[in-house]
Amino acid sequence: ENDGGKPAWATGGRNSRTPLGSSGTSISLLSSRPRRTYGLKSDPLSHVAYLFSALVHDVDHTGISNRQLVLEMDDLALLYNDQSVAEQRSLAVAFTTLKQAGYTELRDMLFRSEGVGGVGGREEYFKFRKIVIDLVLATDIASPERAQLVKSKWKEAFGDMIVAEKAEKLKNKTNAVNSSTSRGSR
Repeated sequence: ENDGGKPAWATGGRNSRTPLGSSGTSISLLSSRPRRTYGLKSDPLSHVAYLFSALVHDVDHTGISNRQLVLEMDDLALLYNDQSVAEQRSLAVAFTTLKQAGYTELRDMLFRSEGVGGVGGREEYFKFRKIVIDLVLATDIASPERAQLVKSKWKEAFGDMIVAEKAEKLKNKTNAVNSSTSRGSR
């Protein structure tokens, strides 16, 4: 630890574990850049859905690839129509477990019923469920259809913005090079 009570790697000190070495440059680069959160920062239910997805994405996984399960005509492949078999199984186990009586308090806390007849809770549940399903199914990297869907959703959410950011960075670099070139030719 350093004098401030933080580990050396957290301050970019000697023998730091920062990607750019011991200069601390990476820390200052990360902290000076404004972070976009796309509305996720203020959505705790989504945060829980991400965590839940990470925890359950391989629940009850047999260690056998989806392709092999289909080729062997496994009962799970038949049950899930040869589509993302292991992922579908994980989702079924996860949501069946969450539905059990022992998780009533958790469900009540996550899916508060604020509307008439518990409509608010139902909407929150379906939002949570959609996020978890989308994330877990996205882990089926062997499915070309799923991979294309994920790519198109990524492009829809971030594509134009990323292209604009790259164009802006290229413009700034070009301006900097042109500026230094014109100063050097004087």
